[in-house]
Amino acid sequence: MGWTHIEDSLLLEDVRKYGTLKWKQVAVSMLSHQHSHVACKARILELIESNVAFSFIRSFRSKR
Repeated sequence: MGWTHIEDSLLLEDVRKYGTLKWKQVAVSMLSHQHSHVACKARILELIESNVAFSFIRSFRSKR
């Protein structure tokens, strides 16, 4: 199953909330019924590669 724009937004928010090392919490938060923690991590990498999430992730990492 593909990712919707809403799911991408939820995923980005959950990564901001839980960080990039807690993929199981990210998946459980809102997406566990549709996507595994492995799928969540893979999707973030896809978004970063396509530059959709680049500025979001960069700003998140600079706050750590």
